[in-house]
Amino acid sequence: MPASLTGRHLLLLDNSFVESSENVTFGLEPAKKFSGNPVISSDDPLVQPSLYGSVDYQPGRGYRIWYSTWIDAEKPMFVFNETSKDGIHWEKPCYDIIKIKGKKSHAVFGTDIEPHITEIFTVLQDEEESDPGRRYKMAFKYKEKGYPSPYVETVMGLHRKMLDDLTARGKHDLVETYRRVISDGLFLPTQRRAAGFAFSSDGIHWNRVEPLAIPDIGDISHLTWDPYRKRYLLYARDFFLPEDVHEKYKNEEWYRKIFWGRAVRIYESADFKNWTPGNIVMYADINDLPGDEIYSMAVFPYEGIYIGLVQVYHAFPGENTLEIQLAVSSDGLNWKRVGSRQPFIPLGDIGEWDRFNNSIASAPVMVGDEIRFYYSGRSYRHKPYADPDNGPQRSAIGFASIKRDRFAYGGASFDGGTITTNPMLVRGSCLHLNANSKHGTIVVKILNSDDQPIEGMVSKPVQIDSLDTPVHWPNGNLENLAHDKSVRLRFELKNAKIFSFWAE
Repeated sequence: MPASLTGRHLLLLDNSFVESSENVTFGLEPAKKFSGNPVISSDDPLVQPSLYGSVDYQPGRGYRIWYSTWIDAEKPMFVFNETSKDGIHWEKPCYDIIKIKGKKSHAVFGTDIEPHITEIFTVLQDEEESDPGRRYKMAFKYKEKGYPSPYVETVMGLHRKMLDDLTARGKHDLVETYRRVISDGLFLPTQRRAAGFAFSSDGIHWNRVEPLAIPDIGDISHLTWDPYRKRYLLYARDFFLPEDVHEKYKNEEWYRKIFWGRAVRIYESADFKNWTPGNIVMYADINDLPGDEIYSMAVFPYEGIYIGLVQVYHAFPGENTLEIQLAVSSDGLNWKRVGSRQPFIPLGDIGEWDRFNNSIASAPVMVGDEIRFYYSGRSYRHKPYADPDNGPQRSAIGFASIKRDRFAYGGASFDGGTITTNPMLVRGSCLHLNANSKHGTIVVKILNSDDQPIEGMVSKPVQIDSLDTPVHWPNGNLENLAHDKSVRLRFELKNAKIFSFWAE
């Protein structure tokens, strides 16, 4: 059945609706870092803000952020809460929840409440929740050292079918490598790890802790609500080794000693109690750099699709950095990285605060026509390769942003190019573009089944840089089209970019 052209914005980030293109470049628009970064930092070397966590923005109420300190895992871990009117200047509320050095603090959770928390994943403000005491949901990493994990069979069970298939095909060295990376990656001989949950009515006072909510999740994960399918989704740490990657690098010393094949598996729940593990949905493949792994992926719904902020770990010895790439999915399960896997939030240059090691908040915040992506940057490489002799190990929080819909574009230079869509049913009277043709032009043609322009449906040239510009036609508007007959749209671009389009 043909797709419908409606009020939902069709993004060039997800160009699955493109039937053909000619002389067009599909490119990524990297987020622009705020010039005043970082916006949260600390001079205390033992209290360094690290954003695995969440930022919430409510018009008229301002911003709230939940982040943790994460410099030395042997010291107490605190989840801090700060507030802001503009997302730039932050204040530290003084709570009597957790005292630090005998004084009130802006800590709202941590080892004082759950002794084995070592990392916060997400704080989710759940508007769908009917129980006021569970309106805020926190996911965190539980890590208890000192004895073997009791969850080995549970963890390995997720890989059982695949391992049995590899064994049947004689891939014994790959099977043994899998067993090694899963055991080493989750420290199964020496630690019990799990995903834990806590609940709150206000995001400040937390209780009803379930520290072992999902025992087969052992490391960084991101929680989100899926408004399309009415499900909670948890994109969790797992491991995956593509056969071609294994064959290419299996004799390399670095591959045998340090490579884990970090990847992301999806978990789903309708009630936040019963969780069903799904498939591995994001992993590094043969087209990535040697040693690359997928450290985590934060996912958020946007205009009917899913967008992934992919934390890529460049694990090759001497690199040991993490950066953020972009991915897109129509169902939350099948993903495609975009922009030729270029960074969406690049690492900082020499001398900058976010030089080596970026992590991302679980979701961006919408501020008018701006989308802000809060993230942490660090002055040191990923542990255990951080070298204290290279300077202080500092972490801070800043943000990068884009304008609405401007994740990626289809564009052409002055020699011109075209983008033609799949057949669509038009459900609206006016076509709108998010585009930049200020120094060029865009002409839109509505094509019939014979691939010919419908009479009167060749637009006037669009020459503007706008997040929302209506397209004008010589004779009337889209209401002249038959709503039961599909058409194609052809965008003729000259020195112009288009980011999205929709009908209203």
